[in-house]
Amino acid sequence: SCVSFITGFVNMPSYEEVKKDQSLFYYNYTGKDGLEKQYDHLLRGYLGYIKYQIYPDGTPHKVLDQNEPKSNYILKTTIDINIQRFIYAKLKELCDNLSVKNNQPVGGAVVLMKTNGEILALVSYPSYDPNTLEPDCNEVMKRYSFPFFLNRAIMGEYPPASTFKIITSLAALNEGIINDKDLIYCPGYFYVGNHPFYCFNTYGHGYLNIYDALAYSCDVFYYKLGYTLGIDRIKKYALLLGLGNLTNVDLPYESKGLIPDKRVKKKYLNEEWTKGDDVNTSIGQGMVLVTPIQMAVAINSIATGKKVVPFINFDNKPRIIKLNISEKNLRVIREAMRRATEIGTASIIKYRVKNCVVAGKTGTAEVIPNNFNPKGLNNTWFVCYFDFNNPEYVLVVLLEGSGGYGGEYAANLAADIINFVISK
Repeated sequence: SCVSFITGFVNMPSYEEVKKDQSLFYYNYTGKDGLEKQYDHLLRGYLGYIKYQIYPDGTPHKVLDQNEPKSNYILKTTIDINIQRFIYAKLKELCDNLSVKNNQPVGGAVVLMKTNGEILALVSYPSYDPNTLEPDCNEVMKRYSFPFFLNRAIMGEYPPASTFKIITSLAALNEGIINDKDLIYCPGYFYVGNHPFYCFNTYGHGYLNIYDALAYSCDVFYYKLGYTLGIDRIKKYALLLGLGNLTNVDLPYESKGLIPDKRVKKKYLNEEWTKGDDVNTSIGQGMVLVTPIQMAVAINSIATGKKVVPFINFDNKPRIIKLNISEKNLRVIREAMRRATEIGTASIIKYRVKNCVVAGKTGTAEVIPNNFNPKGLNNTWFVCYFDFNNPEYVLVVLLEGSGGYGGEYAANLAADIINFVISK
């Protein structure tokens, strides 16, 4: 079950598949999910044939044509199976415990990627047995019919919450709206017209520079930046870092997420965009949706200044694009992320990870109650790269309906993973 969403499974060709490719009529199995589907044309090999001239009684006379069958392609992956198993066990344990505690389903996803795009672990829970297609999940999930065929790492679309403040920071720095010495005052609220938008710290943070604003995740600081930036400039940098589009990871059924704008809101909600939408978007709420693997690409872009295409097939060559972003501004954000794990909302990392310096950011997304999350418990995030001085790994942890805060369950799980990785 720990690799089901990577390997996928096979089954008989469907009527629709045969209709599209009549050669599939002669095959017993085709890939239906994961690498089995993505590389189906290679993994199943090619049938051979012999064409005979025959006598009237049906016995062969001579061979007119023949084609030797081609054996299956052997696919080597980038996955570190020991890390994959460790993360799956830890994620499953955490989600099962929280499901019982909350008396409603808690799912999750983890992506661990090297900075050249190699995926070392891609985990989603609940999962399934690829041989029987039976769910691997707890009783609470079964009671709620919680989706177990959903690969949350690449298909799950979630509000990024405060992890999106990384993108808003970059936009504000690159557009010259703020520099690393400017101070912005947080009284605990920000008004757009007559409507107040509150900071999670209702007493206010006082005056903050961008380092401390990101470290302590001050909402008002980012409300003000979002209000000034506007959605077009926020979206520009979100797309630049890899959000709102397919990452083109070599797995099927990837979701695009959504970076909204005036046209999108008009199309789907038939409403005009407002400055309140700018403010909501700046902290990763509102209509913004991302996948965990998109966040891995975005964090990698911050860590290295380069955007990568994630991949699992070891034979694929890394595809890396140098981004046109000020290195000075990237250094500011990296330092702010380092402070988040040292003195900020993710300071648990400093106490639990001793042998490397981590740069990260927490996120706590508000959720409207729904059939799978009737209590409306928060989704929580932790995103990071390590080591700070020599980035080698990017890690994204997403917990669906966990409740609590990103610096709580998600960051603690990340600490377990980081310690396991650096101990190898």
